[in-house]
Amino acid sequence: MVSIARAGDVVSISDVALDPGDNVTIPIMIYDATGVAAVGLNLIYDPCVVNLTDAHQGDFTGYFGFDNRNVTDGWARINTYIMRKDLMGDLKVADVTLVAVGKSGDASPLNIEILAMADQNGTNIAGTARNGTFRILAPATASATTITSTNTYTNMSTTTPTNTPTPTNRPTPTYTASDLRAAPTPVDKPATDPAYQPPEKTLPARPSSGVTFHSVPGFNASLGLIGLATACLLRRR
Repeated sequence: MVSIARAGDVVSISDVALDPGDNVTIPIMIYDATGVAAVGLNLIYDPCVVNLTDAHQGDFTGYFGFDNRNVTDGWARINTYIMRKDLMGDLKVADVTLVAVGKSGDASPLNIEILAMADQNGTNIAGTARNGTFRILAPATASATTITSTNTYTNMSTTTPTNTPTPTNRPTPTYTASDLRAAPTPVDKPATDPAYQPPEKTLPARPSSGVTFHSVPGFNASLGLIGLATACLLRRR
């Protein structure tokens, strides 16, 4: 089979410029999708400059998974899909919230690693990643968040700074082989406990109820004396 390259299916994130401590929510997009039903990707960044605190479902409404266990290490994973159809055109994969945690002048790449894209039949789609850059501005240029013509999210005022939301550790399913642990096999217990049977004891032999002459004390000695007296009488005769 001959593989035909697609002109679309570009997974993209915009450039961002914020004041220290500010935050913004921006989309991860697929531009010119030619029929996509499932997407899996990693967003990679410098955690000393920016942190990812939240993510929300986009146009793929069948399932959305946000694995945030590694956000402090500089990456997070998003898996999402839709059932029984393919989506085309410009699609939102997810909305992600980014917070400037570095100092003025710091910068970080916002790199997209495409793990998988597929249509409803499970056919792989070779997408292209378009990465962004996150920059922290000098405090003198503070202001409200706007979107410039170059598709860069920038802060441009001296209004009261927005409080940085506290990152939330919401539970997220992780589908790995190590998580599919077999449930422990229950041990069968007997329906009823066996009746207790004490060990058999060997009883001592009981003495005979009949009394014999040999059991009478002095009987054997008496027989000896009688025999001796009889012998003396016979000798005298």
